[in-house]
Amino acid sequence: MRSRSPLARAQRSSRRSADRRHTDELDEHEVLSFARQQDGGTTTITFTLDGDEATAWFPTPYSPELSPTLTIDGATVELAAIDPAELGDAVYGCR
Repeated sequence: MRSRSPLARAQRSSRRSADRRHTDELDEHEVLSFARQQDGGTTTITFTLDGDEATAWFPTPYSPELSPTLTIDGATVELAAIDPAELGDAVYGCR
């Protein structure tokens, strides 16, 4: 039995990422599925996170009233954007 809820694990993972945002480290996770809608960009990515299935959902930029979310084991949290100024010269790409 796990001692942390899915929400607590997501927050812990988010804090770890924030702590490393100015390093050369990048967490990689197995992507289980990826879908982009034809509405201008709504994107759903399902991946593994600490052994569980997680789903990141990003709404189309044409719906600014919607917030991106991360769902793990039925617990959903809103994702916050990082200020691009904090990224410095960091660059990465996905294929």
